Amino acid sequence: MTEYNRITFLIVILFLFSLNASFAQNDSTTLSSDLEYPDIKIFQGSRYSNNNLNPEPAIYSLTNLTANQLFTHYINLDEQAIIISPTWFAEPSNFKSLNLNLKAARQRGVSNFGLGFGLRFNKNKPIQIHDRVVSKYQGLHRNILAMTNETVKKSELERFRGFYYNNIIDEVYKESSKYITLQAGLNAQFFELFQKDNFEAFKGFNASAGINFSLSQKSGIHINYNYTEKKASGAVGTPTVLYQGGSFTASTLIVLNKDYVNSENYIQHMFIPGLELGIAVEYQEAMENLDFAEDNIVKQLAISPILDFKFSPKMQFRVALPIKSIDLNDGSQITQFTPIVQYAIQISDLKL
Repeated sequence: MTEYNRITFLIVILFLFSLNASFAQNDSTTLSSDLEYPDIKIFQGSRYSNNNLNPEPAIYSLTNLTANQLFTHYINLDEQAIIISPTWFAEPSNFKSLNLNLKAARQRGVSNFGLGFGLRFNKNKPIQIHDRVVSKYQGLHRNILAMTNETVKKSELERFRGFYYNNIIDEVYKESSKYITLQAGLNAQFFELFQKDNFEAFKGFNASAGINFSLSQKSGIHINYNYTEKKASGAVGTPTVLYQGGSFTASTLIVLNKDYVNSENYIQHMFIPGLELGIAVEYQEAMENLDFAEDNIVKQLAISPILDFKFSPKMQFRVALPIKSIDLNDGSQITQFTPIVQYAIQISDLKL
Protein backbone atom coordinates (compact mmCIF):
# COMPACT_ATOMS: atom_id res chain seq x y z
CA MET A 1 0.00 0.00 0.00
CA THR A 2 1.41 3.36 -1.10
CA GLU A 3 1.74 6.29 1.26
CA TYR A 4 -1.22 7.97 -0.46
CA ASN A 5 -3.42 4.90 -0.02
CA ARG A 6 -2.44 4.60 3.64
CA ILE A 7 -3.38 8.24 4.25
CA THR A 8 -6.66 7.82 2.39
CA PHE A 9 -7.45 4.65 4.36
CA LEU A 10 -6.68 6.43 7.65
CA ILE A 11 -8.90 9.37 6.70
CA VAL A 12 -11.77 7.02 5.84
CA ILE A 13 -11.35 5.14 9.15
CA LEU A 14 -11.30 8.40 11.12
CA PHE A 15 -14.34 9.63 9.22
CA LEU A 16 -16.28 6.44 9.90
CA PHE A 17 -15.27 6.55 13.57
CA SER A 18 -16.33 10.15 13.89
CA LEU A 19 -19.57 9.39 12.03
CA ASN A 20 -20.28 6.47 14.37
CA ALA A 21 -19.53 8.66 17.39
CA SER A 22 -21.82 11.31 15.99
CA PHE A 23 -24.66 8.81 15.53
CA ALA A 24 -24.06 7.44 19.02
CA GLN A 25 -24.21 10.94 20.48
CA ASN A 26 -27.34 11.66 18.48
CA ASP A 27 -28.89 8.43 19.80
CA SER A 28 -28.09 9.47 23.39
CA THR A 29 -29.52 12.88 22.74
CA THR A 30 -32.66 11.32 21.33
CA LEU A 31 -33.03 9.12 24.38
CA SER A 32 -32.64 12.05 26.72
CA SER A 33 -34.32 14.88 24.88
CA ASP A 34 -37.83 13.45 25.31
CA LEU A 35 -37.48 13.15 29.08
CA GLU A 36 -40.09 15.51 30.51
CA TYR A 37 -40.02 16.24 34.21
CA PRO A 38 -43.30 16.60 36.17
CA ASP A 39 -44.43 20.21 36.33
CA ILE A 40 -45.57 21.67 39.64
CA LYS A 41 -49.04 22.08 38.09
CA ILE A 42 -49.52 18.31 38.23
CA PHE A 43 -49.58 18.47 42.01
CA GLN A 44 -52.01 21.37 42.22
CA GLY A 45 -55.01 19.21 41.35
CA SER A 46 -54.19 16.29 43.62
CA ARG A 47 -56.43 15.23 46.48
CA TYR A 48 -55.22 13.69 49.71
CA SER A 49 -57.75 10.90 49.35
CA ASN A 50 -56.73 8.51 52.10
CA ASN A 51 -58.18 10.37 55.08
CA ASN A 52 -61.73 11.07 54.06
CA LEU A 53 -63.80 9.21 56.67
CA ASN A 54 -64.93 10.74 59.95
CA PRO A 55 -62.26 10.53 62.70
CA GLU A 56 -65.00 10.63 65.38
CA PRO A 57 -67.35 7.78 64.48
CA ALA A 58 -69.34 7.20 67.68
CA ILE A 59 -70.15 10.33 69.74
CA TYR A 60 -69.36 13.26 67.45
CA SER A 61 -70.12 11.68 64.06
CA LEU A 62 -72.84 14.21 63.17
CA THR A 63 -71.13 17.34 64.46
CA ASN A 64 -67.57 16.55 63.35
CA LEU A 65 -66.28 19.26 60.98
CA THR A 66 -62.67 18.38 60.31
CA ALA A 67 -61.86 20.43 57.25
CA ASN A 68 -59.23 18.03 55.95
CA GLN A 69 -61.91 15.59 54.83
CA LEU A 70 -60.57 14.64 51.50
CA PHE A 71 -63.53 13.90 49.27
CA THR A 72 -64.98 17.16 48.04
CA HIS A 73 -68.44 15.59 48.17
CA TYR A 74 -69.49 12.51 50.04
CA ILE A 75 -72.54 10.85 51.47
CA ASN A 76 -72.04 9.01 54.73
CA LEU A 77 -74.61 6.48 55.95
CA ASP A 78 -74.19 5.90 59.66
CA GLU A 79 -76.94 4.36 61.84
CA GLN A 80 -79.63 5.71 59.49
CA ALA A 81 -77.95 9.12 59.37
CA ILE A 82 -77.41 10.84 56.03
CA ILE A 83 -74.52 13.31 55.87
CA ILE A 84 -73.73 15.46 52.85
CA SER A 85 -70.45 17.34 53.11
CA PRO A 86 -68.90 19.34 50.25
CA THR A 87 -65.38 20.65 50.77
CA TRP A 88 -63.71 23.49 48.85
CA PHE A 89 -59.94 23.77 48.56
CA ALA A 90 -58.04 27.03 48.11
CA GLU A 91 -54.53 27.05 46.63
CA PRO A 92 -52.54 29.96 48.07
CA SER A 93 -49.26 28.04 47.77
CA ASN A 94 -49.81 25.45 45.04
CA PHE A 95 -50.84 22.62 47.33
CA LYS A 96 -54.16 22.72 49.14
CA SER A 97 -53.43 24.50 52.40
CA LEU A 98 -56.73 26.24 53.18
CA ASN A 99 -59.95 24.22 53.31
CA LEU A 100 -63.61 25.08 53.84
CA ASN A 101 -66.01 22.31 54.80
CA LEU A 102 -69.82 22.46 54.95
CA LYS A 103 -71.98 19.76 56.47
CA ALA A 104 -75.67 18.92 56.49
CA ALA A 105 -76.94 15.88 58.38
CA ARG A 106 -80.25 14.39 59.48
CA GLN A 107 -80.76 11.72 62.14
CA ARG A 108 -83.54 10.84 64.59
CA GLY A 109 -85.54 13.97 63.78
CA VAL A 110 -82.62 16.38 64.29
CA SER A 111 -81.05 18.47 61.51
CA ASN A 112 -77.40 19.55 61.69
CA PHE A 113 -75.76 22.34 59.71
CA GLY A 114 -72.08 23.09 60.12
CA LEU A 115 -69.14 25.08 58.82
CA GLY A 116 -65.51 24.06 59.29
CA PHE A 117 -62.11 25.50 58.44
CA GLY A 118 -58.71 23.89 58.12
CA LEU A 119 -55.29 25.50 57.77
CA ARG A 120 -52.41 23.21 56.86
CA PHE A 121 -48.74 23.84 57.55
CA ASN A 122 -45.97 22.08 55.65
CA LYS A 123 -42.33 22.19 56.73
CA ASN A 124 -41.32 23.16 53.19
CA LYS A 125 -43.22 24.92 50.44
CA PRO A 126 -44.47 22.50 47.77
CA ILE A 127 -42.54 24.23 45.00
CA GLN A 128 -39.32 23.82 47.03
CA ILE A 129 -40.02 20.10 47.48
CA HIS A 130 -40.77 19.73 43.78
CA ASP A 131 -37.63 21.57 42.66
CA ARG A 132 -35.38 19.63 45.06
CA VAL A 133 -36.67 16.23 43.93
CA VAL A 134 -36.51 17.14 40.22
CA SER A 135 -32.97 18.45 40.68
CA LYS A 136 -31.97 15.14 42.25
CA TYR A 137 -33.20 13.15 39.24
CA GLN A 138 -31.70 15.62 36.78
CA GLY A 139 -28.36 14.97 38.48
CA LEU A 140 -28.80 11.22 38.02
CA HIS A 141 -29.65 11.88 34.38
CA ARG A 142 -26.49 13.94 33.84
CA ASN A 143 -24.36 11.23 35.44
CA ILE A 144 -25.73 8.68 32.98
CA LEU A 145 -25.10 10.97 30.01
CA ALA A 146 -21.50 11.38 31.17
CA MET A 147 -20.83 7.63 30.86
CA THR A 148 -18.23 6.72 28.23
CA ASN A 149 -19.45 3.20 27.50
CA GLU A 150 -22.22 3.77 24.96
CA THR A 151 -23.83 0.37 25.48
CA VAL A 152 -24.08 0.85 29.24
CA LYS A 153 -25.22 4.43 28.75
CA LYS A 154 -28.04 3.39 26.46
CA SER A 155 -29.14 0.65 28.85
CA GLU A 156 -29.10 3.01 31.84
CA LEU A 157 -31.00 5.70 29.95
CA GLU A 158 -33.70 3.23 29.01
CA ARG A 159 -33.95 2.06 32.63
CA PHE A 160 -34.00 5.66 33.87
CA ARG A 161 -36.74 6.57 31.42
CA GLY A 162 -38.83 3.67 32.76
CA PHE A 163 -39.00 4.85 36.36
CA TYR A 164 -37.97 8.48 36.79
CA TYR A 165 -41.29 10.27 36.08
CA ASN A 166 -43.55 8.39 38.50
CA ASN A 167 -40.78 8.16 41.08
CA ILE A 168 -40.46 11.95 41.11
CA ILE A 169 -44.19 12.28 41.69
CA ASP A 170 -44.02 9.64 44.44
CA GLU A 171 -41.17 11.38 46.27
CA VAL A 172 -42.91 14.78 46.09
CA TYR A 173 -46.12 13.24 47.43
CA LYS A 174 -44.31 11.44 50.25
CA GLU A 175 -42.48 14.54 51.43
CA SER A 176 -45.57 16.72 51.08
CA SER A 177 -47.70 14.31 53.11
CA LYS A 178 -45.95 15.28 56.35
CA TYR A 179 -47.90 18.24 57.67
CA ILE A 180 -49.95 19.66 60.53
CA THR A 181 -53.52 20.91 60.10
CA LEU A 182 -55.28 23.24 62.54
CA GLN A 183 -59.05 22.84 62.41
CA ALA A 184 -62.11 24.60 63.80
CA GLY A 185 -65.83 24.14 63.28
CA LEU A 186 -69.24 25.37 64.38
CA ASN A 187 -72.33 23.19 64.09
CA ALA A 188 -75.98 24.19 64.72
CA GLN A 189 -78.73 21.66 65.52
CA PHE A 190 -82.48 22.03 64.98
CA PHE A 191 -85.45 19.95 66.06
CA GLU A 192 -87.48 21.59 63.31
CA LEU A 193 -86.54 24.10 60.65
CA PHE A 194 -89.52 26.28 61.53
CA GLN A 195 -90.84 27.48 64.88
CA LYS A 196 -94.10 25.95 66.19
CA ASP A 197 -96.44 26.86 69.04
CA ASN A 198 -95.04 25.80 72.44
CA PHE A 199 -92.08 24.27 70.66
CA GLU A 200 -88.57 25.63 70.06
CA ALA A 201 -86.92 24.77 66.77
CA PHE A 202 -83.32 25.38 67.89
CA LYS A 203 -81.76 22.42 69.71
CA GLY A 204 -78.23 23.70 70.34
CA PHE A 205 -74.73 24.05 68.91
CA ASN A 206 -71.33 22.40 68.92
CA ALA A 207 -67.97 24.17 68.61
CA SER A 208 -64.81 22.19 67.97
CA ALA A 209 -61.11 22.82 67.58
CA GLY A 210 -58.47 20.29 66.74
CA ILE A 211 -55.14 19.40 65.25
CA ASN A 212 -54.26 16.74 62.72
CA PHE A 213 -50.73 15.32 62.45
CA SER A 214 -50.07 13.63 59.11
CA LEU A 215 -46.98 11.57 59.85
CA SER A 216 -46.77 10.06 56.37
CA GLN A 217 -49.00 8.98 53.50
CA LYS A 218 -49.98 5.93 55.51
CA SER A 219 -50.35 7.11 59.13
CA GLY A 220 -51.73 10.01 61.11
CA ILE A 221 -53.06 11.26 64.45
CA HIS A 222 -56.12 13.44 65.08
CA ILE A 223 -56.89 15.28 68.34
CA ASN A 224 -60.08 17.29 68.82
CA TYR A 225 -61.85 19.31 71.56
CA ASN A 226 -65.65 19.67 71.59
CA TYR A 227 -67.88 22.17 73.39
CA THR A 228 -71.62 21.54 73.15
CA GLU A 229 -74.77 23.24 74.41
CA LYS A 230 -78.02 21.46 73.59
CA LYS A 231 -81.51 20.63 74.80
CA ALA A 232 -83.01 17.19 75.14
CA SER A 233 -86.42 18.45 74.00
CA GLY A 234 -87.91 21.26 71.99
CA ALA A 235 -90.62 21.90 74.58
CA VAL A 236 -90.65 25.53 75.71
CA GLY A 237 -88.71 25.99 78.96
CA THR A 238 -86.43 22.96 78.56
CA PRO A 239 -83.04 23.88 80.11
CA THR A 240 -79.87 23.82 78.03
CA VAL A 241 -77.20 21.35 79.10
CA LEU A 242 -73.50 22.15 78.69
CA TYR A 243 -71.20 19.34 77.55
CA GLN A 244 -67.44 19.19 77.09
CA GLY A 245 -65.28 16.47 75.66
CA GLY A 246 -62.78 15.48 73.05
CA SER A 247 -61.38 12.73 70.90
CA PHE A 248 -58.16 11.03 69.83
CA THR A 249 -57.77 8.99 66.65
CA ALA A 250 -54.73 7.20 65.21
CA SER A 251 -54.54 5.11 62.06
CA THR A 252 -52.14 3.36 59.70
CA LEU A 253 -52.59 2.00 56.19
CA ILE A 254 -51.78 -1.53 55.01
CA VAL A 255 -51.04 -1.23 51.27
CA LEU A 256 -52.73 -3.78 49.01
CA ASN A 257 -51.21 -2.86 45.64
CA LYS A 258 -47.44 -2.62 45.94
CA ASP A 259 -47.25 -1.08 42.46
CA TYR A 260 -49.61 1.79 43.35
CA VAL A 261 -46.96 4.38 42.39
CA ASN A 262 -47.67 3.68 38.71
CA SER A 263 -51.46 3.80 38.98
CA GLU A 264 -53.55 6.68 37.65
CA ASN A 265 -55.43 6.98 40.95
CA TYR A 266 -52.15 7.65 42.72
CA ILE A 267 -50.73 10.02 40.12
CA GLN A 268 -53.93 12.06 39.87
CA HIS A 269 -55.40 11.78 43.38
CA MET A 270 -52.61 10.50 45.67
CA PHE A 271 -54.89 7.55 46.40
CA ILE A 272 -53.26 4.42 47.84
CA PRO A 273 -55.48 1.32 47.93
CA GLY A 274 -55.40 -0.62 51.13
CA LEU A 275 -56.88 -1.48 54.51
CA GLU A 276 -56.58 1.23 57.14
CA LEU A 277 -56.48 0.14 60.76
CA GLY A 278 -57.35 2.71 63.40
CA ILE A 279 -58.51 3.37 66.92
CA ALA A 280 -60.75 6.24 68.02
CA VAL A 281 -61.29 7.33 71.64
CA GLU A 282 -64.13 9.82 72.29
CA TYR A 283 -65.31 11.33 75.57
CA GLN A 284 -68.21 13.62 76.51
CA GLU A 285 -69.44 14.84 79.91
CA ALA A 286 -72.39 17.01 80.97
CA MET A 287 -71.18 19.89 83.14
CA GLU A 288 -74.49 21.40 84.39
CA ASN A 289 -78.26 20.76 84.47
CA LEU A 290 -77.53 17.04 84.67
CA ASP A 291 -81.18 16.15 85.30
CA PHE A 292 -82.01 17.39 81.79
CA ALA A 293 -79.20 15.59 79.96
CA GLU A 294 -80.18 14.08 76.61
CA ASP A 295 -81.13 10.39 76.95
CA ASN A 296 -80.22 10.82 80.66
CA ILE A 297 -76.53 10.42 79.70
CA VAL A 298 -74.19 12.57 81.80
CA LYS A 299 -70.94 10.91 80.81
CA GLN A 300 -69.85 8.61 78.02
CA LEU A 301 -66.60 7.11 76.81
CA ALA A 302 -66.40 5.37 73.44
CA ILE A 303 -63.48 3.26 72.23
CA SER A 304 -63.81 2.27 68.58
CA PRO A 305 -61.54 -0.11 66.66
CA ILE A 306 -61.82 0.92 63.01
CA LEU A 307 -61.24 -0.85 59.71
CA ASP A 308 -61.47 1.24 56.53
CA PHE A 309 -61.71 -0.49 53.15
CA LYS A 310 -60.06 1.76 50.59
CA PHE A 311 -60.27 0.12 47.20
CA SER A 312 -61.11 3.17 45.07
CA PRO A 313 -61.06 6.97 45.48
CA LYS A 314 -64.67 6.99 44.24
CA MET A 315 -66.08 4.83 47.02
CA GLN A 316 -64.82 3.63 50.38
CA PHE A 317 -66.47 2.17 53.43
CA ARG A 318 -65.72 1.64 57.11
CA VAL A 319 -66.62 -0.84 59.81
CA ALA A 320 -66.24 0.50 63.36
CA LEU A 321 -66.89 -1.45 66.56
CA PRO A 322 -67.46 1.17 69.27
CA ILE A 323 -67.68 0.05 72.88
CA LYS A 324 -69.43 2.71 74.99
CA SER A 325 -69.25 3.11 78.76
CA ILE A 326 -72.20 5.30 79.81
CA ASP A 327 -73.04 6.99 83.11
CA LEU A 328 -76.70 7.98 83.57
CA ASN A 329 -78.04 10.82 85.75
CA ASP A 330 -79.60 8.32 88.15
CA GLY A 331 -76.15 7.03 89.06
CA SER A 332 -76.33 3.79 87.06
CA GLN A 333 -73.82 2.65 84.45
CA ILE A 334 -74.32 0.70 81.23
CA THR A 335 -72.12 -0.64 78.44
CA GLN A 336 -73.14 -0.59 74.78
CA PHE A 337 -71.65 -2.33 71.77
CA THR A 338 -73.08 -1.03 68.48
CA PRO A 339 -71.25 -1.79 65.20
CA ILE A 340 -71.23 1.09 62.71
CA VAL A 341 -70.96 0.97 58.93
CA GLN A 342 -70.10 4.16 57.03
CA TYR A 343 -70.00 4.69 53.27
CA ALA A 344 -68.15 7.52 51.54
CA ILE A 345 -69.02 8.30 47.92
CA GLN A 346 -67.28 10.91 45.81
CA ILE A 347 -69.72 12.85 43.62
CA SER A 348 -67.63 15.69 42.16
CA ASP A 349 -64.61 17.92 42.71
CA LEU A 350 -64.94 21.58 43.69
CA LYS A 351 -62.17 24.07 44.39
CA LEU A 352 -61.87 27.80 44.84
